[in-house]
Amino acid sequence: SDTATDVIARYKPNGEFTYISRSVEQVLGYPAGHMIGRRSREFIHPEDLAATNAAFSAVAARGPGAETPHIVYRAIRADGTVIWLEATPQAVFDASGHLVEMVDHARDVTARKVAEREQQELVDTLKLAEQLTGLGSWKLDVLTGQVRWSDQVYLIHGVDPRTFDPSLDDAVGFYHPDDRQAVRDWIGRAIETGEGGEFQLRLIRADGEERIVVSQCRPERRDGRVVAL
Repeated sequence: SDTATDVIARYKPNGEFTYISRSVEQVLGYPAGHMIGRRSREFIHPEDLAATNAAFSAVAARGPGAETPHIVYRAIRADGTVIWLEATPQAVFDASGHLVEMVDHARDVTARKVAEREQQELVDTLKLAEQLTGLGSWKLDVLTGQVRWSDQVYLIHGVDPRTFDPSLDDAVGFYHPDDRQAVRDWIGRAIETGEGGEFQLRLIRADGEERIVVSQCRPERRDGRVVAL
């Protein structure tokens, strides 16, 4: 464990470290010897301290044999920078069932959390753009038939994303009866040829209102075949 890039730690029920791998210097910037005798709470971000302590306490409360959780929280490095750690603590009990110590395996997941935040910001930006322009986005998984709509597409159709999970038949069924075959033909042609396109047809909302919509698609290929529109 002393050569691992992840941090292995053992500490008393009060959080006092009795062992920590040398990799802690790479992750938190502290020499391993500096950590012994100190408490884990000293290195947890103040805003995450209460929730993190509660999560670790719950591990001990569940008793022997409990499933190992994944606890994600912010920690403060020696230089003051903030990183994200993912911990998988295990409680160790004696023969009488009393908590003896905690053994923890923690890894730096900062890059993952940054990517998740950037992805969420992109999603939020897209939602705002859809709201401002009235445009929506959709995706059809050709292999599974699964259909995904953005919030704006749900709004265009007049249905609630919390209660309506569209299938391909549902999506086609919203079009005017005289236009549905044209939609099916358009989808089939895009899948067969791999060529994108656009149509303008009549759509009947859930409340019965008829609207003219323009739909465009860009086929996605994998290994030479269309896998999504």
